[in-house]
Amino acid sequence: MRGRGISQRISMLVAAAVFTAVALVTAIFAYNDVTSDFAARKRAFEATAYVFASAIAEHVAEHDTQGSLKVLRSISRIPDISYAAVLDRDGRAFASLGSAIVMDAGELKSDIGILEALRTGFYPVAVDIIKSGEKIGQVLLIVRISELRDQLLEVVLTSLFVAFSAIAISFLLAHRLQRNITDPIRSLIEAMRDVSASRTYDRQVKTAAEGETGQLVGSFNAMISEIRGRDEALAKHRQTLESTVEQRTQELRLARDAAESANQAKTSFLATMSHEIRTPLNGLMVMAELLAGAGLDQRLQRYAEVIVKSGQSLLTIINDILDLSKIEAGKLELEVIPLNPASIADDVTSLYWERAASTGLDLAARVAPGVPRLILGDPVRLNQILSNLVNNALKFTERGQVLVSLHHDKGQLTFSVSDSSTGIPQKKLNLLFQAFSQADQTITRKFGGTGLGLAICKRLAEAMGGTIGVKSQLGQGSTFWFSIPAGAQSEPVPFMARPPLAMSAAIAVDGLASQSALGTALAAAGLRVTVIADETAGHGVVFATAPRLRRLRHAGAQRPRVICLGSLGDSDGETTIAEGLADDLIILPLRQQDMAEMIGRLRNNTLRGLNLLERRGREPDRRASFKGRHVLVADDNAVNREVIIEVLRQLDITVQVAVNGLDALEQWRKQQPDLIFMDCSMPEMDGYAATREIRAHEHLAVAGGHTPIIALTAHVAGNDGETWRKAGMDAYMTKPFTLKQIASCLETQFTGLPPVPDSAPPAVVPGTVLDAEVLNELRNIGGSDALFRRVLDLFASRVPQAVDKVSALAIAEDAAALADAAHALKSMCANIGAHAAVAACHDLEFAARTSQDLDAGALVGAIIGEMRNVMSEVERLRAA
Repeated sequence: MRGRGISQRISMLVAAAVFTAVALVTAIFAYNDVTSDFAARKRAFEATAYVFASAIAEHVAEHDTQGSLKVLRSISRIPDISYAAVLDRDGRAFASLGSAIVMDAGELKSDIGILEALRTGFYPVAVDIIKSGEKIGQVLLIVRISELRDQLLEVVLTSLFVAFSAIAISFLLAHRLQRNITDPIRSLIEAMRDVSASRTYDRQVKTAAEGETGQLVGSFNAMISEIRGRDEALAKHRQTLESTVEQRTQELRLARDAAESANQAKTSFLATMSHEIRTPLNGLMVMAELLAGAGLDQRLQRYAEVIVKSGQSLLTIINDILDLSKIEAGKLELEVIPLNPASIADDVTSLYWERAASTGLDLAARVAPGVPRLILGDPVRLNQILSNLVNNALKFTERGQVLVSLHHDKGQLTFSVSDSSTGIPQKKLNLLFQAFSQADQTITRKFGGTGLGLAICKRLAEAMGGTIGVKSQLGQGSTFWFSIPAGAQSEPVPFMARPPLAMSAAIAVDGLASQSALGTALAAAGLRVTVIADETAGHGVVFATAPRLRRLRHAGAQRPRVICLGSLGDSDGETTIAEGLADDLIILPLRQQDMAEMIGRLRNNTLRGLNLLERRGREPDRRASFKGRHVLVADDNAVNREVIIEVLRQLDITVQVAVNGLDALEQWRKQQPDLIFMDCSMPEMDGYAATREIRAHEHLAVAGGHTPIIALTAHVAGNDGETWRKAGMDAYMTKPFTLKQIASCLETQFTGLPPVPDSAPPAVVPGTVLDAEVLNELRNIGGSDALFRRVLDLFASRVPQAVDKVSALAIAEDAAALADAAHALKSMCANIGAHAAVAACHDLEFAARTSQDLDAGALVGAIIGEMRNVMSEVERLRAA
């Protein structure tokens, strides 16, 4: 109906509706009449057929054809029956009358529907002939129903006549009524054409239309009035536009200046107040700690503990506000110096690896191919952002892994931290980077924090010209990322170099993060990497942790080359090499440089093998060798284990480790080492109790025997200086110890010479935080800075927790636990030559073990003050 007017469309729609209604009603009534008549005729002729079947049954049973014909002739008196037949048992015509003009004999038995009957004009009726309850034939009648077709045709013609009559009438009515609708619309169209042509908006449409048409006309008139009013207002506004713009511009300028002034005042106020609050707050916290350790009654003690905890939380908040205010004040200065982004990732994972491992989490850094070795940027701020993201991931991940990833694309360097936590709801993601906001307010109650960490990370990333974001799904973990512009200043990391290393590599590591980091490095070097799932290794090279390595089966007759992944502070890696199970060693956490050096040795076929256990220092001709000796090191502190294990490696000793007294006792039973270095203070069972157990077992043994046990301690407290001897130990050594002292002790024990008295702890030199001789000895032990830096990283990650534990136990008034915690902290400080901190820890340990009325507040305050100096110096050395 395109191109037609409204009147024509209305007329055609009315006609179509009328015709459709009449046709539908006619069809329904015609169908009902025909089907009813057809059904009535069918029932009547079936009754007739049954009568004849009963009358003819005797003749059929006796095969009397003439008798059957006589009966059939009576049917000829019924005008609508054109054919009648008697069929025998086999369906053959026994007698018939008339002619079957519609279907052959084989089809006479078939029943047909009403449509087929109307088409042919005939309908078959067949009934059974029953004699003595047995079917002996059939009576078949062909009935004419042509009059039904005539009746149907008459109904259709009548309906068509009625339909066309109704259409004609509807046309007349529609034509008369539609003028009430179309006339106002025509007037409206003419008015719109005039307005469009003349561009004048004073035309009004006058009509008496009602309903929707009237509303349409009224809306048009209202629109014209609005346009006319707008034009008049615009004309007036043009006359005053220039003066109005000038006035608004001045108002905006004043508002901007006021906002900038207020913002600057706010930022200055935050910075000033944060600094001013810290000074009295520090005094408040120290006095609160002293008050908490003053032996108050239970109610007052609880008040003091609340003050201490609240002060610590307030100090954290102030520190965050200080960083934020510094950024907002525009006083943040960024360095632009060459840095290695892979080293940033390695430093952060090394810092947090011990914490992750202690909770069963796998932490590793993956560097994608194409990441440059050097970029220009601020290493301190990059480390701050990445450390915050890793710390959050470890805080909220209970099991699984945390993976740090780096990739470089089109001048953008992207760091991402993915975890296997429970995820963050989508509606909370936009709140994470807002100051003082967290995804869930229960986080503050469970883990602490101000909600400023991510906000500060966002400001730092933006200050570097980058962006930061997060992706997360519930049940699938979270990924925090930040990207900064970073043009390459050198080639990619070494193991990305070509030609590719054409060999296969299999990985048997349980942690998914370590699998990904190691697999990426190996694939970048050209190796075909697979992950071992069934503990069966094929050809090529295998990278496996010590526990997985001992369960591996080799598919071929010859063992493939095996690289063991040993943990920091653990000797299992060296043991697998000594037992011939591995050919080289990488220490977890995985560092990019370590993996690059390993790939280089694979490329040059120079795996270290047993040479790894025979390393020499800077003076190999002057160092003693105890090759073939097995020593057990029992210490619960990873820093202490790492130092003494490295010392013993320099002396060609095979080392086993234990993390507490029970573990040491079990290792002694299985390994029967030549000597034991036993830390005196350990969880589960301390060194003294473990030694007494070992001596008791030796006394009961049939063959006897005596295993030398050397006590390791930062200092023997109080009057119990001979406790080690009473427990059955052979000697003791105080920390820090040197390579020469360890060698001398071993020589004495293995050759039966009288024990050499251990030297007293070095005196504290005023103004010196860390003993330079101890630091140099740490460097000399490893022959490079690798051990030195690992010890510093472990110290930086473990000491804050140790200090917090000492503070908490001082408040709880658990003297025995407080002494053990002070001893553990003293041991770590002794390893790096922090003699003033060692002395402060010794005073607290001595007081906790010997004093009846312990006043721990001042002693803990002294430790905190010394540890601040130590941590500052450690951070300076780590950054150097």
